[in-house]
Amino acid sequence: MDPAEQNVAVTNVDWLRALELDPWAAVVTYYASCLPLHEKAWQAARQRWQLSDAQLIDQQIGYADRTLGNLIPVRRIKQGLRIRQLLEATGLYKDNGRETLRGCLTRPIYDAHSGQLQGIEAWPADPNAESPERIWLPTRPGTTAPSSVNPERITPDQVDPERVNLNNEVGAATAERTKPTAGRSDERSHSLQVVGRDLLFSSGQREYRLRGWQANPAGTSLKVNLRVRLESLVHVDTLDLLKSAARSSFQRAAAAELGCDESLIKFDLGQLLLAVERQLDEPTAVANEIPPMSDDARAAALEFLRAPNLIQRLAQDLSTAGMVGEQLNQLVGYLVAISRKLPTPLAIVIQSSSSAGKTSLLEAILRWVPAEDQVRLSGLTGQALYYLPPGALQHKVLAVSEEEGLTAATYALKLLQSEGRLTQASVSKGEQGRMVTNQYTVEGPVAMMVTTTATEVDEELLNRCLVLSVDESREQTRAILQHQRQARTLAARQVALANDARRTLHHNMQRLLEPLWVCNPLAGQLKFADHRPRLRRDHQKYLTLIEAIALLHQHQRPIRSTTIDGVTQRYIEVLPSDIELADRLTKNWLGRSLDELAPQARVFLQQLDQFVQDVARQDQIPRSAVRFTRRQLRVATKCADFAMRKHLHKLEQLEYVLAHRGRNGQRYVYELIVDYSQLDDEATGLLTPVEAGERPPSRPAQTA
Repeated sequence: MDPAEQNVAVTNVDWLRALELDPWAAVVTYYASCLPLHEKAWQAARQRWQLSDAQLIDQQIGYADRTLGNLIPVRRIKQGLRIRQLLEATGLYKDNGRETLRGCLTRPIYDAHSGQLQGIEAWPADPNAESPERIWLPTRPGTTAPSSVNPERITPDQVDPERVNLNNEVGAATAERTKPTAGRSDERSHSLQVVGRDLLFSSGQREYRLRGWQANPAGTSLKVNLRVRLESLVHVDTLDLLKSAARSSFQRAAAAELGCDESLIKFDLGQLLLAVERQLDEPTAVANEIPPMSDDARAAALEFLRAPNLIQRLAQDLSTAGMVGEQLNQLVGYLVAISRKLPTPLAIVIQSSSSAGKTSLLEAILRWVPAEDQVRLSGLTGQALYYLPPGALQHKVLAVSEEEGLTAATYALKLLQSEGRLTQASVSKGEQGRMVTNQYTVEGPVAMMVTTTATEVDEELLNRCLVLSVDESREQTRAILQHQRQARTLAARQVALANDARRTLHHNMQRLLEPLWVCNPLAGQLKFADHRPRLRRDHQKYLTLIEAIALLHQHQRPIRSTTIDGVTQRYIEVLPSDIELADRLTKNWLGRSLDELAPQARVFLQQLDQFVQDVARQDQIPRSAVRFTRRQLRVATKCADFAMRKHLHKLEQLEYVLAHRGRNGQRYVYELIVDYSQLDDEATGLLTPVEAGERPPSRPAQTA
């Protein structure tokens, strides 16, 4: 179809006929239908004339948004040429073919006695626009605005839209046909209702349903699935309500499908857009709102926090939470979750083979974290974190099930972990079509937890985290299978109900922990290994772990206060017992962090060393003379073929294993060239205990 013919096809024929009969009335009503579609223009009109929303509609206040020409056929079509010449003759169009009042707020002025339209008064919507402050466009040359009308305000008793062109029968019919829906009492009623995730909006007999309107927190787009229904006629489409072109396309298609005036759909979309924006601006209840805590629950939580054997009771609860073994890993994970209340929280990476229990360990840790303080995701795109709503991650636990699901977002996670915030500037198209720069900021800090089966994890991400590995021994597997069988019994289900009450207790405990400062008066006595540059970050993690332990004990410590530059800050101090526990836990993860082998590969190396020892003893030959094939190793270690190949390749790269044959179709034969018992243990002797003696006195401070 020729573009010109297509333009005629999508244009409302009745409205064009009305435009030819009475261009003034048609343009006034069209501008009035455009105003609700532009929030800034709407607010500018309210401010200029001090009118309510209903009065703006009743008085046909409009906005010339430069779209009038889109509804008129092009000049090379006879009707288009005739209408454009008519608009130029009336002064509504300039000689260059542009709207005279484009970009202006419009107000029709009627004679108070005859009801005839005398002209249109216009004011620039943008106060910085380079145009006259006030534009007067009369219906007849020389006509001036009535002196009885205040140029700054027009009251409802001075305007009667129903009396437009009453002296002309054709004009009256035209005004009735082209008047926006808000001018008729039967069409002015709107209703808005939120049902689940759907937003239902009705205008007259037309019913609209929106889906996806809540998934637009950034405010730069409003992508929705919109359905409009008129009795048995339906039109549905997906569009961005903030884009004029998308709205125009929808209103044309909907008007054609429903067989109604396009101006009705346009007015509905304007009212719908305002309703959605108001709904988004209203404070809504947070999905994970903090539940109320009774006096008994608060007392029980405080009793637990003040117990002298707090860590022992905590370890006992962790051991009965449904996770077999892994007590130290659970305790480290629990303290990492507590560290979310610190300025620089910790992060953990849980590494294990597939189905070894890494997800179960993560679930066991998150079970103790209140729902409002955790964000659980299956994956992240590269830009997802930058567009989160304010406060979405601040002092919370961010848990990602698989490291593969955040590959694209690794850079953002590293920045969030190191700097505590994310800031990004992006370019988008503004309201006037100009490109503008928008800045998005996501505030941290956040405690991050990630699981992975990969033996090669991004080094920059890994050295920001504590590395935990799951016990993959045969004894652990046997214990897990026994636990799975016991979990089906009645007694186990009764224990599970009791554990639910314990988890609620721990949730209340963590809600009672304040984000206080933690000062370490013993920091000068601590010693730490320094043979690698990456230990600079590991040392920070070690100090933060001490602070997390102290923060957990805040209800057992005197809360002190200090004043700095007129600001009073409350804090607690670290005790030697906090450092002692941190030393024990650090040896559990720091060796793995420094290890050049992944935990799975380290376990495989141990199994390989044991296999070589057994063969050497059985055949009475030196270890260096033992040769083995993949099949022999697979049978001895019970390791899956794909995992064994991956581990052997890594050991060969690091020169733990030497391949003697295997190319040109020959069978692979290997030799273990290291003795595992003689390898250096990175964790051994890494930390030096605090020197014996009393705690040095801290700086004078007042006890709160």
